[in-house]
Amino acid sequence: MSNDVVIIGGGSSGLMARALLRGKSITIERGGEVGRKLLLTGGGRCNLTHMGSPGELEKAFFEKKNFVRSALYSFPPDKIRDFFRKIGVDTYSDESGRVYPKTGGAVKVRDALLNEKGRIYLDSRCTSLEKRGDVFLIGTEKGTIESKYVIVASGGCSFPATGSDGSFFKILSSIGHDIIPRRPALSPIHLSDNRFGKLSGISISAVLSKGKIREEGELLFTRNGLSGPVAENFSRNLEGKDSFTLSFTDDPDSLTLDGNALVKNTLSIPGRLAEVLFPSLCGKKTSELGKKEKNAIRTTLSGMHLEGSSTWNGAMSSRGGVDVKEIDPKSMESKIVKGLYILGDALDVDAKCGGYSLTFAFSSAYLAAKDIFSKEWPEDSFLL
Repeated sequence: MSNDVVIIGGGSSGLMARALLRGKSITIERGGEVGRKLLLTGGGRCNLTHMGSPGELEKAFFEKKNFVRSALYSFPPDKIRDFFRKIGVDTYSDESGRVYPKTGGAVKVRDALLNEKGRIYLDSRCTSLEKRGDVFLIGTEKGTIESKYVIVASGGCSFPATGSDGSFFKILSSIGHDIIPRRPALSPIHLSDNRFGKLSGISISAVLSKGKIREEGELLFTRNGLSGPVAENFSRNLEGKDSFTLSFTDDPDSLTLDGNALVKNTLSIPGRLAEVLFPSLCGKKTSELGKKEKNAIRTTLSGMHLEGSSTWNGAMSSRGGVDVKEIDPKSMESKIVKGLYILGDALDVDAKCGGYSLTFAFSSAYLAAKDIFSKEWPEDSFLL
């Protein structure tokens, strides 16, 4: 039996766990290279964390903020930045708090993690996982590995071409874990109404809502629907083809619609958008509008009902995965199978765009590595 910890998956959380375990691990990666999804983050720039206190960051994790709290407090953004500085990646934060490498982007981050010790088996898919007594039997296409500890960093379902296709959930289910159904998160929204396709490229501040759920921010129209931060953050709430509301103002009464200007020049929205929403009214002067027409404009701008769906094509994250009720939030160890640790996107944890998901990937890896160190190598000082 190997004394090494077996890490299943060579993505962001797997590479961080490997780095923190300092040569005491074997990483099993199904693809021909590690960190493929990491290379896509931030458009290749790699938004690796977000500045702020753990209490501020946890709000970005929706209903899972209590679960991620221990991870964020144990390995917060300043410690993440300090860790990367130690392995050769200097960082900076922009005006919004997003943290990026000063040079080299995602490639430099991936390569710096890759330079840390630990064996990696590429093109080696994990086919089974079983525990006999205190030992795990990890079946791979190249043979069976035995280990006391297993870290699952297999990812969720977004970007399947990178290996993050959700296939490992079947194995986790077979050993007793409940899997919350997966659906896209941080995804564009595909609209059933094709009127908006001609608005591709237009950006505007907007509010998307569904019942009590509300997201406000920058909206970008695309050929197929909606994108931009507000659409991506809201997309997790859509279940199949779903109804929601798009608003451009919270105060419809502020639209006086008085005077003698053209309607499309009076509204606080781009002219092209006004022409799509009010094709029969834009050429009129506001003085020519009747009360019914004015009310129709106010109603549309303050709450237009649309139908759309989130899509795996372009989703940067996924909602669903291993039920966090079955995971110890202070260590990321399974409550179902001792010695098994589950990290990052493999859990039913997702967050808003802005480097939060990578923050949790790194901080959950920190908790797992630290817990294993305390059990297996108590005489060694942990890296951080």
